[in-house]
Amino acid sequence: MKSVIQESSSLIKAIEQGWVKAGKPKEFSVRILQEPDKNFLGMTIKSAKVAIFFGRLEEMPPISQPQPQQDNNAQYQQKQPQQMYQQRPPQQKRNYRRPGYRKPQQPLQQKTTKN
Repeated sequence: MKSVIQESSSLIKAIEQGWVKAGKPKEFSVRILQEPDKNFLGMTIKSAKVAIFFGRLEEMPPISQPQPQQDNNAQYQQKQPQQMYQQRPPQQKRNYRRPGYRKPQQPLQQKTTKN
């Protein structure tokens, strides 16, 4: 696969110039390496940079099949679901109260003032 790198003020211009530079291939792919940056007046600060890939792919050597790995969870898959649940420790009751909240030990006494 061949490639061309092109730089221009906008992405569209960079892609078009790179396509012409590559010889106008019918099939190609584009990878954006750098997007353009403009200042508040609209002037280009950084130019766009693209890579255009074209041509046929070289033949890749065949990928060997990976060896099957030993499954560490095989012992769990063989058990029935009820057996798995029976082996779990009992869960404690969850406390959904605010942290630091304590229930008052004695009922609060209201102060009465005599006038």
